[in-house]
Parts: sequence; structure tokens; C-alpha cells
Amino acid sequence: MVAVAVDTLSIPGVRSSVRLCRAADIAPLAVDFLHRLPTRSSSDPGFYGAVLWPAALLLAQILNTGPALQGRTSFELGAGTGLASLVAAHRGARAIASDVYPLSLELIGRSASLERPPLDVTTAHFDVMSAEEVPRGVDLLLAADVLYLTDLTRAVARRVVEARRRDCAVLLTDSRKTHQKAFLEEMKALGVRNAYFDERELDWLPTHGERASVLVFE
Repeated sequence: MVAVAVDTLSIPGVRSSVRLCRAADIAPLAVDFLHRLPTRSSSDPGFYGAVLWPAALLLAQILNTGPALQGRTSFELGAGTGLASLVAAHRGARAIASDVYPLSLELIGRSASLERPPLDVTTAHFDVMSAEEVPRGVDLLLAADVLYLTDLTRAVARRVVEARRRDCAVLLTDSRKTHQKAFLEEMKALGVRNAYFDERELDWLPTHGERASVLVFE
């Protein structure tokens, strides 16, 4: 059983703070995961849910400073800690946080249950690279820092294009930069040529210099 810590995050916008569950000690999880990496499967517990990536903070800020989400259904790809889904639920959405890692889904469920009443966040096992469809009724697709493997990046691009063809809004953020070019090239191959990444500084964080980018459609 993983020991759990609860952080209270202050995010600019309507909701002043969000409580987030994470693994109390990340290092052993990361080392153990690296040992399993060559043979891991989709049932592997992973460690991504234990880490709060910069792009998730930018996505949370965008959601928290944007319009209310009452009546909308969001679906987060590779949710990790699920911060974006938690903020979306705080703003009124019916949020679905998906991941392939049980650890992530467990921690997201715990975070949602901290509020009274509990947040409307459902967790779902979902493999971005599978043939499984995003549930019907979703009108807001969320993703943060999911562009880090070539095959995964291409799969995310396909999911984004599929969502836009269904008139589903897309909010995708990235802080790694390593696969942004490949992502945009895959988008072009799929017929979307008006997209680019807009880099922003997370100047509200106590640590200075953190930056992440948001996908923009012209």
C-alpha cells in the first residue's frame, strides 16, 4: 500500500485552492518503475500519479480562470494526479479522469472524496493508444504532459483530431517540448494545419521559471 500525502494547491482563478492526493515518497516508486519498464503492462501501477507535472498546473489555471463548466462533461487523457479533472469538477463539470495506471485512478478517487459533498469525478481505465472510443457525451477533452513517447504522441494527436471532428473542445498543455513537433506533424497529416503551441510562464508559482505551453487553434 502506497503512503499518501495531501497537498493544498493555490491556483489563480475562481477556486482558491484544490486538495490533491499524491504518493508521500516518489523516489522508491520511480526506481521500482524503471526496473519494471522493459516488461510493464497496462496493469502496472506506474508512478505518474505521484508526480504533479508543470503542464497540469497550467491546465488547472486555464480551467480555473475560464468560464463555468456547468452542464459540460470533461474527459482527461492520462490524468496522472487528476488535477485538471478536479478543477473541472469544482467549476461545475461532470469530470471523467482516465489513465492506464491503477495508482493514478486510486489517488484521483481519494482526492475527489476529500470534498464535501464529494466532487463529481469518475475514474476510468482508458488506454489512449487503444481502439476504444472516448465516451459519447464528452464535450471537453483535457490532457497535460502526455507527449513524451513517439507512439503515444501520435495517438494523442489522433484523439485530438477525433474530438474536434465531434465538436468537442480541446485543452492540451505540455511542458516537455520534446514531442511537440512530432505532435503537430501528426496533426497536419490528419488534416489539422492551424495549430501551434503557445508558451506561458507559471509566474504564480513559488518556484520561479516554470513554463508550459497550451495547444492553440487559429
